[in-house]
Formats: sequence, C-alpha cells, structure tokens
Amino acid sequence: MARCTRCGAQNPDYILYCGKCGGEVTKDENIVIVPVIPQEPPRGVEQTTATVGTAQQVRESPKKKCAWCGREVNADAYVCPFCGKNPWGPWGRDGRSEQMYREYTEKETSSYEKASSGLTIGGILALLAGILALGQGILYVVVGETFASYAPSGLLCLCGGIDVLFGLLSIGAGIGALQRKHFALTLLGAICGMLGFGLLIGFVFGLIALILIAMTKEEFTS
Repeated sequence: MARCTRCGAQNPDYILYCGKCGGEVTKDENIVIVPVIPQEPPRGVEQTTATVGTAQQVRESPKKKCAWCGREVNADAYVCPFCGKNPWGPWGRDGRSEQMYREYTEKETSSYEKASSGLTIGGILALLAGILALGQGILYVVVGETFASYAPSGLLCLCGGIDVLFGLLSIGAGIGALQRKHFALTLLGAICGMLGFGLLIGFVFGLIALILIAMTKEEFTS
C-alpha cells in the first residue's frame, strides 16, 4: 500500500495520485504526514474571507504502455490513439473495456467484412472451376486410354493432363483465397481455373473468381 502525503489515506501501490484528495502518494513509510487542521477565528471577531484567487493544480492522467504498439497512452483509454487497438490487450482490462473495444472494432471493420465476403465467393468459384477442370481432365485421360489404339487418343490424354494440372492449381487458388494468403499464386491459380474450361462453365467460374480476387488484393496477408 502507498500512503497519501496530504491526507494520509491508504492507496494501492500502482496509484500515482490519491483517490480521496488527489494528492501525490508515496511508498516511503518514514515520511511525516502533517494533516491540515482548520483553525477557528477567536470569539467576538467577525470572520472575513478575501478570495484572491484559486490555484488549481493540474494533475496529469496516469499513463500505461499499449500492449500492442508499446506507446504510452492514458490509463483510462479503451482504444489506443496510435494503433487503434485495445491498449490493455486482446481481452481488455475488464468487461467494460472489452465491450467498448468490440463496439469500436465492429464499426471500423464493417466495410472490410463486406469485401471479405466478395473474396470468399471468389475462392469458392475458384474451387468449383478447379473441380470442373480436374473432372474434365480425368475424363479425357480415361477416354484416351480406352481408345489407345487410335492416333488421336494421345492428344486427348495430353489435353486431359493439362486440365488436371490446371484444376489442381485452381483448387489451390480457392484455398489460398479463403485463407487470405499468397495473392500472386492465388491469382495465377484463378487464371488456370479459367483456362481449364471445365465443361465450359468452369471458364465462367474462373473468370468471376479472377475478378473478385484481383479486386480484394489488400485483404491478403502475404
């Protein structure tokens, strides 16, 4: 505990100013505390009070370091003015600070959530385009192996192998889009899904996925 040098009230160790009178506190147990005792005027003498001026003591708010960026902020702040996060950490100082921080972040990230839904749709379409291209490639290979005695079957197997490769790359692009990782590889995979021409509709899925992924580049973490 720390004792106030003005009124003698006990305060927690981490408090800089007394919660009772606003005076500075100290941890020194040997300090002599002199309480202020009001004096009454002598009897029969009329008391006159002249107010010359009131000296108002300006007391700086306690500071703490933000748990995210390390900069000093007011200890009663719920949002860091430098990084925009809760300075008390991911769970907040208490239930009230966590509630206020969640309300603040929900307002700030509403536009981001709309963009995220677009990227999610792009990832799903890239997955569908990849699956269609993969299925078309397997179909080409099976048909080519079935009619291996004919000359055109070799070309059919080659096209099937290319479609299988494009399908796998497009599926990887869909996974990358859903995880918001590897923008360049995801964009390349979406192009492959479009070029896979999975039963023709795969081209449309791949084209839409390519547009949505290209428009949401800022959401990718890498």
